[in-house]
Amino acid sequence: MGHKWFDLNGLLASTIDPINTYVDADNDESEFQCECTCGGGGGGGGKWRALELLVLRSVYHGKPSLFKEYRPHLVFPSEGLRIAVKNASTESLRVLKEVLDTACVNKPRPDVDTARMTQEEKRKYEEAKAMWCAGTYLRGVCLFHGIGTPEDRSGALLLDLECEPYGFGPSLFNIGWYYEEGKGGVERDFAKAFQYYLSAAEKGHTGSQVGLGLMYKEGRGVGKNLEEAVRLFQKNCEQESVYGYSTLALCFKFGKGVKKDEETATRLLKLAVEPVVTAKIGASAISDTLAQRELAKAFLTGQGTTSHLPNPTLAVKFCKLAADKGDRTAQERLGLMYFEGAGEEVPEQHHLAVKYFRQAANAGSLMAQNNLALCYNRGYGVPVDLREAFRLYTLSATSGDRTAQFNVALCYVMKEGAGTTRDVREALRWFRLAADQNQTTSVTVMKRVRTGTDLLTALRIHSST
Repeated sequence: MGHKWFDLNGLLASTIDPINTYVDADNDESEFQCECTCGGGGGGGGKWRALELLVLRSVYHGKPSLFKEYRPHLVFPSEGLRIAVKNASTESLRVLKEVLDTACVNKPRPDVDTARMTQEEKRKYEEAKAMWCAGTYLRGVCLFHGIGTPEDRSGALLLDLECEPYGFGPSLFNIGWYYEEGKGGVERDFAKAFQYYLSAAEKGHTGSQVGLGLMYKEGRGVGKNLEEAVRLFQKNCEQESVYGYSTLALCFKFGKGVKKDEETATRLLKLAVEPVVTAKIGASAISDTLAQRELAKAFLTGQGTTSHLPNPTLAVKFCKLAADKGDRTAQERLGLMYFEGAGEEVPEQHHLAVKYFRQAANAGSLMAQNNLALCYNRGYGVPVDLREAFRLYTLSATSGDRTAQFNVALCYVMKEGAGTTRDVREALRWFRLAADQNQTTSVTVMKRVRTGTDLLTALRIHSST
């Protein structure tokens, strides 16, 4: 039987009970649903996973090929919806809203005494809870990411808090994240974050094992315990989780809670990005890019790999995977690889360096802002534009980058100025700021200035040595 794409009218007219009729019983998606029922918390896991399928199908309404392409992300609905919305039409977003609104129509009471219920009544009650919680949780995901609605993280938190009395694992995990990060209008509170992660883990939410492990690893909200952190990461790995593979790999890479073993670290990182694994269980934006980024670093140096030899081609491949998903650190590194080249396998390609420096710079990377400025200053991959170079140098320098502070000083001290007018006094101020952060040339120049040498003479002496 082919895929049965959901019927909106049928869904809106249906009660909670028949919702499974919209998930084929004899295709690979029903197998996916069975695999993923654990981790939801609150019972009725299959039902809320069915709703996830319906939600993403609503966004891909009329685009089944796109839905199949991004199906691996379904275990992480926030990631799936983020990707989906890039392809969504206004009509699709309207359908999405109707699907979620329908799922949230009937709110069951959280304090019902199920002891007196028959098995059938209990089953329907648990399914109703799971469906309402899933719909409310996914509405929060839309608010969090601004999908079909203005972004509102405080509103998203309120929806997760509505699910708290039901013990819904994904929402408990989210609340823990808000407290850990101090987002959504709440003060940062590691102790509360730890308790919410613990509650979510007890409800079967597997991602919370990593959240707890990281708290133990850093000693946030609980006493530092590297061995317990490793145990939780290993437990998560048993479920073939990219979260677990990535975090455990870093423990082996740096010898945290386990004996340092870079080969094991690289092996785990490969598992975290292995297509078979990610196709089976999905991949979150954070842990997936972390694994790709660290694996790229391993291949660039050869440390921890089987051959112990650098492999620039693979380094670029994995770094690009992370960079193209928006990972700022990967964008910085990939820009540098293209700027400097990495042997014959990866020649200098300044136009690509500019592309990734720009992406990282727009995401707030001070290093990338300085590097992009250098490209405009020297004409690497772009036409020379001294004003744009000076703007970017200043942007990075104002935020504290010492190399950019040195470069701004040079712009001011040039005879004709570089993107600005010559101003020796302003140049001296920026050299002083860079020297205070131990920028090598600035330190040397300022030592001579403090002994009575004027700035221009100090620079000439330095350039001649």
